[in-house]
Parts: sequence; C-alpha cells; structure tokens
Amino acid sequence: VFADIDSDITVTDTILAWKYTLTENLSVSAGLGAIKWKVEADAIGTLGDSIRASTDVSANGTDSAQKLKIEYTGFSLPISAQYQRSLLKADNSATLQAFTFELSYPL
Repeated sequence: VFADIDSDITVTDTILAWKYTLTENLSVSAGLGAIKWKVEADAIGTLGDSIRASTDVSANGTDSAQKLKIEYTGFSLPISAQYQRSLLKADNSATLQAFTFELSYPL
C-alpha cells in the first residue's frame, strides 16, 4: 500500500477583546471574534500494481471564536495564560481549543 497526501490549511483569527485591570499587577481580558479557515487536500493511494484511488477535498468557512486571558506581573516577570475556543462548522463540526502560557524574561 502506498499513499501520497498533500494538504494546505489556512487559519486567520480576528478577536476584539476587553481588558479589565484588577490590580497594578493583575488584569483579565475577554474577547469575541471570528476565525476564518480554509482546508484543501489531495490523496492518492495505490494497492499493488492494479488498484489506484484518489480523492480531494476543499472546505472553508468563517465561525465564531472566544478568548479569555489573564496577565500577571510577579517577581518582575510578565506572566500570561490564555484560553481560546472556536467551533469550525463544515460537514462535521470540530472544536478547536488552545491554551497558551507565557513567561517573559527581558534580556
């Protein structure tokens, strides 16, 4: 069995967020927006010398996105944690969830 698969995925996030400062060192932000996505893929499979199959797919859409972020400065270091959720709707829906933790150290 031999398979050759090529794919191209493009994602663009646009989110408008509101930031609220709780203390001098702590703030939270929440945002809503959109995620624009596009998927294109081709696949070719071969079984032995005589059986060959191929398929391709193309899908795109614009769906909602939500974000929640906490920023804290402690020990003279900026620290942030962010959670983002998007629901991509196509033939089958897929939920994308991302958690990002950042610790910055100035050089």
